[in-house]
Amino acid sequence: MPETVSPPTPQATTRGKFFLYLVLILVLAGLTWWSRQPHVQATLADWEQHTVWENIKRLTGADDKLLTGENDGRINIMLLGMGGVKHDGPYLTDTIILASLNPTTSDLALLSIPRDMAVSIPGNGVRKINSANAYGEAREPGSGAKLASEALSSTLQVPIHYYFRIDFGGLVSLIHQLGGLKINVDRAFVDNQYPSNDSLVQTISFAAGEQLMSGERVLEYVRSRHGSAGEGSDFARARRQQKVLIAFKEKLLRLSTFLNPSLLVKLYSTLEQNIETNVETWEMLKFAKILKKVNTDYVVHQVLDPETNPLLVETRGADGAYLLVPRTGDYNELQEFVQNLFQFSAASQEQATIMIANGTAVPGLAESTARELTSRGLKVSSFGNADNKNYPTTLLHDLSAGKTATREAIMSILKLSEALTTSPNFDAPADFVIILGQDSI
Repeated sequence: MPETVSPPTPQATTRGKFFLYLVLILVLAGLTWWSRQPHVQATLADWEQHTVWENIKRLTGADDKLLTGENDGRINIMLLGMGGVKHDGPYLTDTIILASLNPTTSDLALLSIPRDMAVSIPGNGVRKINSANAYGEAREPGSGAKLASEALSSTLQVPIHYYFRIDFGGLVSLIHQLGGLKINVDRAFVDNQYPSNDSLVQTISFAAGEQLMSGERVLEYVRSRHGSAGEGSDFARARRQQKVLIAFKEKLLRLSTFLNPSLLVKLYSTLEQNIETNVETWEMLKFAKILKKVNTDYVVHQVLDPETNPLLVETRGADGAYLLVPRTGDYNELQEFVQNLFQFSAASQEQATIMIANGTAVPGLAESTARELTSRGLKVSSFGNADNKNYPTTLLHDLSAGKTATREAIMSILKLSEALTTSPNFDAPADFVIILGQDSI
């Protein structure tokens, strides 16, 4: 027998109308109070003199507040990516990026932290950095990103003001809602060990060149770590992740995104379900204002790859686990590098050319120095041997006529106390000439 539903009684209908009217009255009262606030009245008075985006920020009061770290000239944000509950090791964060933003100049630096870097996790001892989030979640659900940020901050000795953590499903949904991302694949590669949904493996491949990728395709691109053509490592994967991050920022902050209410509702719903963050709504608006001014051509991209940026070296832990640890035995060198990330942003914009000559008997010294400078965003035009192998100290000849950021960056990396302003009769087809001496060994 079909279920029957009794019609509402007159008393129930009357009560329903009363509560509906009460809610409407409260909403109208709230809007009336809000509209009388000085910043709202000022915004409405000259509405047409500003863009819609600017007016939204003025109504929320975002322009009147400072982000944490804004007064210091550097805001550090930790970005974490994890598999989520449908994946093995759901809370292990295999994507870890420290994003540093200069709110005054809108300079942006991205530093990819390798998942195998050894750090001290409060309460758990020395562990891989990618496990910090999982340890935090085991202690208290929702606290993983906070613990990871504390561990990374303590290791690098820089404050981490904000954090974002997203799972794979959230990433795919966000990109799908944005209509995909245009990614320029640097080189074609094939990965025949990419994990499949049935806990086996499958083969995926990417052609070189710019292409519009769906959310699922982007996920494959950022997760692949067994690719051919030099794409088969965590460090190659980290570089691809930074590329996707910049493309996502460009797509998300388009004006058309903010003029599409239904899209904003969908994005908000996805973010709410899949992201863990300590960023408040007004802070997101402030971030958007700064990020829109970032020149993506001059973003500092750094990956702690032992081959190209040998601040970390490979080792084995007491249990035989693969780890990356500081080459000097402590984190002082890495901390100095992180603290000076923006120095390399200014240097990369100068586009200075650098020649390196090996003035010692140590083979390959010029080449390894060239790799280190290149990994910091500097442009090495050539390297080779000097006229002799008996230079006692390293010399830096400055022919640039004013490219001070590059000079300071070279001096910082090579730990030089001064540079030589070369006389006119010193001729070389470069802005800087480095002659490596015995003190560089």
